[in-house]
Amino acid sequence: MTEKYVDNSDLRDAEPAYMHTVAPDPRRLESLDNPRVQEEGCIGITSEKKYYEYPDVPGGSVFIKRNLTPSEFLVSRATGCLVLPDMIIERIRNEAATIRYIQAHTTIPTPNIRCAFEDHGRFYIITDFVAGVALSQLPDEHKPVVFAELQEYIAQMRMLKSTVMGSVAGGVVLPYRLGEVIPADEIPKLRDAPTPEFVMCHNDRSRQS
Repeated sequence: MTEKYVDNSDLRDAEPAYMHTVAPDPRRLESLDNPRVQEEGCIGITSEKKYYEYPDVPGGSVFIKRNLTPSEFLVSRATGCLVLPDMIIERIRNEAATIRYIQAHTTIPTPNIRCAFEDHGRFYIITDFVAGVALSQLPDEHKPVVFAELQEYIAQMRMLKSTVMGSVAGGVVLPYRLGEVIPADEIPKLRDAPTPEFVMCHNDRSRQS
């Protein structure tokens, strides 16, 4: 199997990581208006997660992600309103469960999870750090090999079937695109199938994933 290539451009483009010392003022327009301190090891922050890398730890480098707490929620530069992530704990808990499920049922390469746990409203996933090369930086002659491997991995995921529409961790965690069009009160009305016909999907397949 060839080396796995990972594009981390989404983290490089993310807002610099900061930690609130106090709860943010919802009226602030810019996300850096309140005094905040950059955390050691934090390499990026999105609207729902913080990402950390620690290269000098026993057993090799580790990569950590965790959900934001309410005092860390970002503010929309367009509206000036707090960005409230949907099902923030459920999503990251399901992410850890899905990685373990993939490891148990496929040969798709995934990072080794050292531990995953919740502490005071923050769910952490700690994995081995896997170095990679951005797809945009990969020589063109090597890309067909990567694309062929990805097609095989997608085929393996589609072999994992269930009668239930939902997440590996239990319950329904809608992809963001579906969450925008399906009301929350419609989710419990999703029906099970008489035979296993629902297949596992990545739901965020892109050059950055």
